[in-house]
Amino acid sequence: MGVSSSPIYLTVYKKDIQEDLTLIDLPGITRNAVGDQPENIYENIVDLITNYIKKPTAIVLHVIPASEDFTNSESMKISKNYDPNGDRQLIVVSKIDKYDKGIGDKLQGIGPGSMALKLGCVAVLNRTPEQIEDDVPFYKMRQLEQQFFQLNKAFQLIPVEYLGCEQLIKRLVSIQQARIRSTLPGILDELKNQIKQKKSELKNMPPAVTSEMECWTLYSNLIKKYRDLIYARVHGV
Repeated sequence: MGVSSSPIYLTVYKKDIQEDLTLIDLPGITRNAVGDQPENIYENIVDLITNYIKKPTAIVLHVIPASEDFTNSESMKISKNYDPNGDRQLIVVSKIDKYDKGIGDKLQGIGPGSMALKLGCVAVLNRTPEQIEDDVPFYKMRQLEQQFFQLNKAFQLIPVEYLGCEQLIKRLVSIQQARIRSTLPGILDELKNQIKQKKSELKNMPPAVTSEMECWTLYSNLIKKYRDLIYARVHGV
């Protein structure tokens, strides 16, 4: 089975969350077809991802495990084609409990395997398979996440804005608000131009016909124009 470009819309409401975010969850990149997947599954997925990230108004949110080299990420390589300076990319560092030495510098865009992105990185603690099986609620995971960062020496000197889901939410909301403020004037100008163009097209359309008499009048005029055209062609007028 292949991938489809038709989106599935999912709206999630929670009464104690004031932030409003719009996210697009794109499929993970796979190079080898499995089962009944088409042989060109890699190209299909890359085309789908590219269709979204190439837009200059889009923010690209990479999810990369802590133990991996950020520079080797497939999504990072694709995004570089459309955002070479890393102005609109953000890394969510998952599986932070599997971190390697130097994770503090890595989160701050310093040292081997890091990426100095303008929007930075945020580390999050994922639920383990056992916690998923036990249906550990997310509010409990946030508490465990906070304890993990507080008690682990590797993270004690890292600024708080790099750590945890709460910081990730705050950063995403801030980024979205900033993008709206910066792009809204251009969007409004584009809408005004489109409205102006459509109004011009409407003026060039024939008048609306609302009665039988108007239909006959329009029909008679068309016949007359057609006869005049034939006469001109025949007589070389």
